[in-house]
Amino acid sequence: GGAGGAPATGGGGPSGGAGAIGSAPATDQLQQATPAERRAVEKARTAAPRAVSLDAAKIGTAPGVSQSARLPTPLVLMLALLLAGTLVVAGLRVRHLVNARRA
Repeated sequence: GGAGGAPATGGGGPSGGAGAIGSAPATDQLQQATPAERRAVEKARTAAPRAVSLDAAKIGTAPGVSQSARLPTPLVLMLALLLAGTLVVAGLRVRHLVNARRA
């Protein structure tokens, strides 16, 4: 159905969609279509569904690798400094505990 439970007009097919928001109803669009466009729409309606394959070069990622895994350089530097600072503080704490135990 359409948005808000309103019945969809035109379009046919199992989805009953009426086109994009702000566009003319599908029946109006189909009436204005060329014969080649009408044949393409009918072919799309009746054709068996096929699997979709995506071109990794166009997506920009290697299979199984997300681009979100790439961190910006300033963030990497900040994380490295935070790790180094944490190690320094932990080392000083251990040194303090060892010296306190010796005294």
